[in-house]
Amino acid sequence: MSRYRLGRQGEELVKNGLPGAEFANDGGHDINWEKIKVSVRARSSSGKVGLKAFTFTHFHDHDVVYVFVAITAEAFYFWVRSSKEIGKKKILYLTINKSIPYPNLAEEVKKRV
Repeated sequence: MSRYRLGRQGEELVKNGLPGAEFANDGGHDINWEKIKVSVRARSSSGKVGLKAFTFTHFHDHDVVYVFVAITAEAFYFWVRSSKEIGKKKILYLTINKSIPYPNLAEEVKKRV
């Protein structure tokens, strides 16, 4: 899957998990939801089965809530962090056992504002 299609799939998943969310037309983030700016980062398992963790990079946005999405052949995994939680980190290592269930996505985004 191309990087663009992967990112767009992640954005669609997150948008659909946030009732009433809209894609952002201005730069710096991907989704507007209840006056919250949401930036989505997506990764795939690249055909590897049984991965237990994913790494994410490129945190340039400030005052946003990041939603990280891992897309595997078996499932989708989600993590939510505020830009303040990430701070100056350059890489995040997120494990599947600490991912959040999709139905809890909206609640977790609200907690990070």
